[in-house]
Amino acid sequence: MIWCIAVMLSLALSIFIHEGIHWLTAVGLGYRPRINWKLFTPSVQYENKNNQWNNLCIACSAPLILFLFGLLIQGESIFFFSLKVCFLSNIFNLMPITNDGEIILLSLYNIFVRKI
Repeated sequence: MIWCIAVMLSLALSIFIHEGIHWLTAVGLGYRPRINWKLFTPSVQYENKNNQWNNLCIACSAPLILFLFGLLIQGESIFFFSLKVCFLSNIFNLMPITNDGEIILLSLYNIFVRKI
């Protein structure tokens, strides 16, 4: 029972931190992001200004930062172990089958292919 609660808390914390990093990055780049809630899950939306480098930075920020945090987390408790797994699994958000990965792929395409 305790293990289940620790996993749910670490998953929820991971999602909130992930979206918070997207929000902070967007604010830092001069956007006005909005936080929307879809079935108990936050998501960050912002107006696309067609700046592909900014879109790339916003999309890459959360998966990369959380993956690095996951490498740094140490602890023997179930909570820290499950938090580490959640943070490390953010690397999969770079794949084009996720929302972040789709934006990354589209931004890279627009940066490199359209210039040729």
